[in-house]
Amino acid sequence: MDSKPLILTVDRNQRNLELLAQILGKEGYDTLSANTLEGIDQILERGDPIGVALVDISGFDRQIWAYCEKLSDNGVPLLVISPEPSVSFAKPKSVK
Repeated sequence: MDSKPLILTVDRNQRNLELLAQILGKEGYDTLSANTLEGIDQILERGDPIGVALVDISGFDRQIWAYCEKLSDNGVPLLVISPEPSVSFAKPKSVK
């Protein structure tokens, strides 16, 4: 039996994280959640094999892109969620 990948969820809204964990848990996925940039660092330091990251950038400053890049550099595929395109969150050229 194939095991499902561990999913990292990132969102400033704690309730959204709880709902994602509940929905994904019903489908058999384990999740790790972070609602701060420091929380992302703490999770990465644990060394858990993250299969994919769902990152809602709303509420974060431009530093979120450095964390997206860090996740990518660690081989973690990303799905970035944004409510709308914004100049302040324009993706830097260095992010893959």
